Amino acid sequence: MLQITRYPDDATQALLEQAAQADGLSKSRWVSEMICQYATLEWPRECAIKPR
Repeated sequence: MLQITRYPDDATQALLEQAAQADGLSKSRWVSEMICQYATLEWPRECAIKPR
């Protein structure tokens, strides 16, 4: 399983926290779902990550 480490600036961190809370998800899960959503929409089908 891939692990990604990212240290967002304060403004981005605040947006992430608000978005995750609004969706009722942990920050990690919210980011994971956004990656899956973007990858599904933009990457070639054979490279797409399938949402759980």
